[in-house]
Amino acid sequence: MANLKDYISGLVASVAQARCYADVQSAEIARRYKEDEILSFYSIPRMRVGDVEIELPYALDYLNAKSDSLILDENRTYNAIRSAICKTYSFASIPMTDVQSYNLLNDDVKAYATVTIISVRDMGYAYMEESAFSDLESRIGKWQGYLVKLGGSEKITSKELLDNVWNATLQSTQNTLSEGLEVIAEADKLAAFDSRVITRMKIKIHEDGLVWASSANGDILVTE
Repeated sequence: MANLKDYISGLVASVAQARCYADVQSAEIARRYKEDEILSFYSIPRMRVGDVEIELPYALDYLNAKSDSLILDENRTYNAIRSAICKTYSFASIPMTDVQSYNLLNDDVKAYATVTIISVRDMGYAYMEESAFSDLESRIGKWQGYLVKLGGSEKITSKELLDNVWNATLQSTQNTLSEGLEVIAEADKLAAFDSRVITRMKIKIHEDGLVWASSANGDILVTE
């Protein structure tokens, strides 16, 4: 098991190492072409690593994480949920075109954020896995109704709203800067987790090669 930053940096390093191995093979092929009286007239094949896109499913190991791995702040979670709602409905901010609907929505969002954070403080992160999602699920239909009255599209499904708000709720409690934030990425271990607490992260790695070049100050590395 590794912490989050080591997990990501390890993946990036592996891609760089793959390019190194490929270049070593290309160099060996180049020597063989040079020595062969026919192959010497052919272009030397060399493969480059293009953009690499990786989707990483992982869960966070809060049971064994350091104490600074969680951020339990009602306002942080409340603001994260509001941002997720705005993103789902393409709002710059939640409109107040219907004051009653706005107040009912805002109060319930605040109540959910408060109950969630207080419960995690009291019961530990197990509350997120056992109760927080079902609580949100019971509220999401009301929120969807309020948002339609506030001008939100009726084409937005409750599942889409639920997924976005739930991911925002989870992420609002995670201190990704913590050295103690351990990740579980092994398939057999992830199989034991509820899918609702598994995060999927997409990473796009773009290769930018360096070459040695001579300068007045000696050899330096420059981009290709």
